[in-house]
Amino acid sequence: MATIIEAPHVFTTELDYTIFLAGSIENGKADDWQSKLSETLNRFKIQILNPRRRNWKPDLDGKELKHQITWEQEGIKSSDLVVFYFDPSTKSPISLLELGECLGSHKPIVLYCPQTFFRYTNVEVTCSRYRIKPHSDYQEFVADIVSQISKFS
Repeated sequence: MATIIEAPHVFTTELDYTIFLAGSIENGKADDWQSKLSETLNRFKIQILNPRRRNWKPDLDGKELKHQITWEQEGIKSSDLVVFYFDPSTKSPISLLELGECLGSHKPIVLYCPQTFFRYTNVEVTCSRYRIKPHSDYQEFVADIVSQISKFS
């Protein structure tokens, strides 16, 4: 059974295979794909780091936002696998930034980017430089994640 840790809760990555759920949130505009994927992966003994916060209300002084950003950066850095989803109904600039950072670090990535995402071609061409092919089918995306988990089970 998966352990799901939502931001901003403390996590450790010392024991379990850890997956970070990077990708579209955009202040709740994006579909809650993180919950759907977490439910699908619940049968595995893994840890899932979910940056989506319920009832997110950034503070005026930016302290909580800075904490969120740091939590996400540490989660990505500490994870064994980073999965991305680019929701076509969003622009997802932070997710694009995180993708670039992950590509440069050579961290294992599984990516779901429908061809209707407004920057699909940018994602496809950039990822190809790192031999990563964006999935445009959700079931193939999930199967790839399961394959990655299976390598460590």
